[in-house]
Amino acid sequence: VGLCFGVLLFIGISYVMTSNFDLRLILISIPVSLLTIAVLYAHSFMDFDFDKQSGKFTICQALRTKKNALIGLMVVYAMAFVFTFYLIYKNVLPIQMLVVVFILPMVVKLYNKLQKSPENFLANFELARNISLFYNIALVASFLL
Repeated sequence: VGLCFGVLLFIGISYVMTSNFDLRLILISIPVSLLTIAVLYAHSFMDFDFDKQSGKFTICQALRTKKNALIGLMVVYAMAFVFTFYLIYKNVLPIQMLVVVFILPMVVKLYNKLQKSPENFLANFELARNISLFYNIALVASFLL
């Protein structure tokens, strides 16, 4: 899913519009892919107990405990933001993209909410979705400004 709604989407649109592949777009698509994965991972995390009872095997289940699964989610977010800052440093992303630091408190809030009340599905899922949404809005805005 991360490949389809991130890397492949960027590559496909880029090729259709320009008839070539741009390595910079592939690099820019990686954090978008990671944040898409994070939305689905958060959903899977909230189903941890149900999936365990029903014998489903998910990435969260592979990590064996809720604590490990939550750490795994935060690793996905960390990779997305660290890679974003690296792309800014390498001038692949414009400096305006530093605005994503304002999204980081939302990640912390999601961590705290999932740790304390993972059963609050709608609020937690909306927060995970909004992190990805605001990142993508920041990405578009940073190129338009």
